[in-house]
Amino acid sequence: MAYQDSVKIRAYALFIQGITYEETARLLAREFSITITPNTIKNWAEKKDSRGGTWIDYRTETRAVAMQTVEVVEKNRMVAIRDKAETLTEKIYEQLTGAAAPKISSMDGGSYAFKSLSEFLLKLDQKTQEDMSVVTIIQMVLEIFAEVPEVSRIIQKHWPAIEKEIRIRILHQNPDDINSQKMVENSNA
Repeated sequence: MAYQDSVKIRAYALFIQGITYEETARLLAREFSITITPNTIKNWAEKKDSRGGTWIDYRTETRAVAMQTVEVVEKNRMVAIRDKAETLTEKIYEQLTGAAAPKISSMDGGSYAFKSLSEFLLKLDQKTQEDMSVVTIIQMVLEIFAEVPEVSRIIQKHWPAIEKEIRIRILHQNPDDINSQKMVENSNA
């Protein structure tokens, strides 16, 4: 039986999406009020076209391109997150070491803070496949700072100014990020 091009185009679109032959046949039958078998769709998928490719080949290519795009986007996202974490670290460091801030009283405390931050940045590099929000990164950095008593006391002393800067920068950099919005809403409550 010959089918209209619109039926084949719709079948191809469903195939590219990864819909099974059986489900595609059911959808086409319902959408076009036709009788069609999964085997017909399978034959279309396996038939070579004028360029020598099959639907299967094109789906494989499409998925490969999609994966490459996702990898690039994820890599760019991780670079942006790392940049934001470094900026936040620099700003907190400036507040901790500024003229008005008390100095770290021991070399051990300063060394521990540096070691913790370095470990954090290394962990961040290792988590390129994970979904980390800016809020998560900020929480991790603050947890690291809280582990060093001298740093923790200074952060507590300057917390209102630090919190204000964090909220401003998060919303400026991530106006559409739901986690960022929730964090700002919770901190304003």
